[in-house]
Amino acid sequence: MSVAILSFRQELWDNHVPAIEERGFRLHRPVSYEDVATIIEREKNGAAPVKLVVIDLPYNWDTLRKSVVRILNMDRQVNVALVTSLKPDEVYEETKGLGLLLAMPTNPSVPVVTLLLNNLQAVMSGKRVITREAIE
Repeated sequence: MSVAILSFRQELWDNHVPAIEERGFRLHRPVSYEDVATIIEREKNGAAPVKLVVIDLPYNWDTLRKSVVRILNMDRQVNVALVTSLKPDEVYEETKGLGLLLAMPTNPSVPVVTLLLNNLQAVMSGKRVITREAIE
């Protein structure tokens, strides 16, 4: 399985590469939505289909919500996580029905990324996951 991180702050995510790869995920670092779409399509029937897209972009809330919908329209089997300054309860209320895997703070720590990966693995094994707690 693969994880794609769409971010202008790739250096922030460098610290999390080992944790992602240790879990057996292949990591993609697209720089645009077009890249995300290409990766999803290319990997869909391959050995490492994309199962998670992390959106870490400095956009307003409306644009981020549209970003989630845009990713889900590419492939409904892909999970989405957002990096946002909004409180998790606010994100939850705004994204009901979209199946957002996790809303992460703007500087995600190792425990936050670990929770994200745990949630992804739980969902992939057929469990339902709801995470609304704020994590410092």
